[in-house]
Amino acid sequence: MNETVARPQFSSEVMRQGPGIRKAHMTSLVRVLNKEHGVKQLNILEVGSWAGASTITWAMAIKDLGLTGSVHCVDIWEPYFDLRANNAAIYQAMNSAADHGAIFQEFSRNISAAGVENIVHPTKGNSRDVLPGLAAESYHIIFIDGSHLYDDVCNDIIQARRLVVDGGIICGDDYELKIGLVNEATHRAALANSIDFVKDPSTGISYHPGVSQAIADIFDEVSVWDGLWAVRRNGPNFEKIDLSGYESGIPEHLRLGEEALLTERVRSELGFNIIRSRGKYIGCRHSLGTVDFSIPLDTLLQSYSRSDLIVATSLEEVSLRICEIKIAELNASEQSAPTIERLESQFGFNIIKYGARFIACRQSLGTVDFSIPLDTLLQSSSPSDLIVATSLEEASLRICETKIAELCASGTTAPAAELLESHFGFNIIKRGAQFVGCRESLGTVDFSIPLDTLPQSYSPSDLIVATSLEEVSLRICEIKIAELNASEQSAPTIERLESQFGFNIIKYGARFIACRQSLGTVDFSIPLDTLLQSSSPSDLIVAMSLEEVSRRICETKIAELNALERSAPAVELLESHFGFNIIKYGAQFVGCRQSLGTVDFSVPPDALLRSYSPSDLIVAPSLKEVSLRICETKIAELNAHKQSAPTIELLESHFGFNIVKHGARFIGCRQSLGTVDFSMPPEALLRSYSPSDLIVATSLKEVSLRICETKIAELSTSKQSAPAIELLDSHFGFNILKYGAQFIGCRQLIGEIAIARPLDTLLQGFSSEDFFVEQTREEVLLRICEIEKERLARVIAEGLDVNSSPETDFSQDSQRPFFHGHH
Repeated sequence: MNETVARPQFSSEVMRQGPGIRKAHMTSLVRVLNKEHGVKQLNILEVGSWAGASTITWAMAIKDLGLTGSVHCVDIWEPYFDLRANNAAIYQAMNSAADHGAIFQEFSRNISAAGVENIVHPTKGNSRDVLPGLAAESYHIIFIDGSHLYDDVCNDIIQARRLVVDGGIICGDDYELKIGLVNEATHRAALANSIDFVKDPSTGISYHPGVSQAIADIFDEVSVWDGLWAVRRNGPNFEKIDLSGYESGIPEHLRLGEEALLTERVRSELGFNIIRSRGKYIGCRHSLGTVDFSIPLDTLLQSYSRSDLIVATSLEEVSLRICEIKIAELNASEQSAPTIERLESQFGFNIIKYGARFIACRQSLGTVDFSIPLDTLLQSSSPSDLIVATSLEEASLRICETKIAELCASGTTAPAAELLESHFGFNIIKRGAQFVGCRESLGTVDFSIPLDTLPQSYSPSDLIVATSLEEVSLRICEIKIAELNASEQSAPTIERLESQFGFNIIKYGARFIACRQSLGTVDFSIPLDTLLQSSSPSDLIVAMSLEEVSRRICETKIAELNALERSAPAVELLESHFGFNIIKYGAQFVGCRQSLGTVDFSVPPDALLRSYSPSDLIVAPSLKEVSLRICETKIAELNAHKQSAPTIELLESHFGFNIVKHGARFIGCRQSLGTVDFSMPPEALLRSYSPSDLIVATSLKEVSLRICETKIAELSTSKQSAPAIELLDSHFGFNILKYGAQFIGCRQLIGEIAIARPLDTLLQGFSSEDFFVEQTREEVLLRICEIEKERLARVIAEGLDVNSSPETDFSQDSQRPFFHGHH
């Protein structure tokens, strides 16, 4: 009897939920905790489990490393997408899969098939309800992959910060794009409309806006690998993780067919798709069709010609090799017999496209052998029988001229014949003894009208009456020649064909022109000769065929790449302002927005500029100008933000923090910061202050809780490191205290004060006449004397009893703050 072994099933994207390479990185995170931090028992919390692909990854990592532990899964396993906001097929498929509990059944089956049911513990429920009930610092890894809407991701991350142990990892899925790279308008609209997944128009990358925004609001920086993000807790802080020493393969339960998903199409050039796969760039000729990238590259290369499948280590290298192959093919094509195509027939001639040329062959020649070299062929035929031209229009014009010459030579004595034919858009009709040429665009012509009257209703160039077939043909030719000449004198038709290596290829009449895209709009109403004089030959390339212009683009590109390699200018970081790095790049100065990350300055400047928004990469000829333009960009962004900035409301104050409602967020601002400029974008605001001075949360309760946590941490730190306090003396109702290296004057009427607080915070809570700090005891005493002198002067001036002043009572030592004792 055959025994069927059950396997987890993740054959569809709906079940698999993301590329397998992310699951490989998840396994590496487990290895980090085990190898570098000695964790032997590993408790994992997974928020969002779906069909169990990531659950099995965590569980198998625990088992494969010989660890003990568990995977606690929290998911509703029910339909949760709003299909009005998210109407793509994948969301409909996911809601359908979750309907009637089907997805939970699939999860359970997969967990059982993987043999990990003993360490996987599912909890059905919303993470907002389940997570608050879990014990703090219970998990070594917390994986967040539930709802991707902003509020839900924030809630899950905030709970994870509470639940993860010190040294543990918080991680999550679907972080495709940093907040600094997104198009702000599209991003805001997606957040406002609860859209799960959107394409960013600035970068062309599709991403989850809720995930990107939540991570930006809560963490300073996170590590990211192929969409998986992670941070490791280090006391009250969270830091990035280095996985460079860990190489994990795709988990076995996802490996079937997954290798093919590790490919990404970068672009298309000259009939090749350029693919990025496994750290390599591969040029695949379009004609190959589908290529199976699950096959190892070494084996794959053996299956194809080296001119059809090109493997390189960089995009520039594979582009260069495609150029070289294309040039070789074009040269070979020029040396071998060109392709032959019959286009049309006119006046007894067939018009043939012969490579880049057009040949008119008189039909009476019969079959013409085009395998014979063209020079030989022309020598063996009359020039009036075989006409060579560089365009279809020129071939037609020369046929007309030949026909006119023949008609003139034959005279008009040829006998009339009953004949109906068409040439150059005219029908030739014999009516009685006369012949009429009617332009086909006229439609039906009423020949019941007498012929002497009929021409009055039409233009002489549309209706031609003659007494013979030869004469009407002659006049049709003359009209066609006049139209062709007029067309040649006026601007030819312009058609954009394709783009290659930063050039647009334009069909300009019978010619092909490659225009460098960096030229911007080219005015083709200017005569071509003038246009060429005003442009560099490497920016505007004119050729007689598409193949020739493609070859010359390749040659130009190769020359530029070689020149760039030899003479790439030095790159030097000069300074930074407003989130921009200012780079000296040869003789130019470049302002790069820091959120772009690493910018590849080996790319030619014009290509570099096309890759980024003008507000992210600013090029100028001087340091002064680039600084000015950065300022202008910043002012524009601040003004735009100010116009759309949310309302701001002060709610309450606690422990030296003001709690401000800023749109839908709640912000705790330490009072010692002074005035905070909320017109700045939230991301810029958070970067400008310490996380312990500016606390952002999604609710009043949460921000109050985090203020308390910050205060507890500061008090604990202050308690451990606060300087000793010593009562030195008392004068005029003031106690003089020595606090570390400083001296404090404190009015006794204040009562008890917790000097565990930072002194700068404490000073803000009292009048400068009740509580002050000086560097020496003598300075404190002098200040007390000055305060008392001013008080006595006021009392005397107002005729009051000096000893009855309500400000100070010298008789009660019990009111001295901190200490009691002799003076």
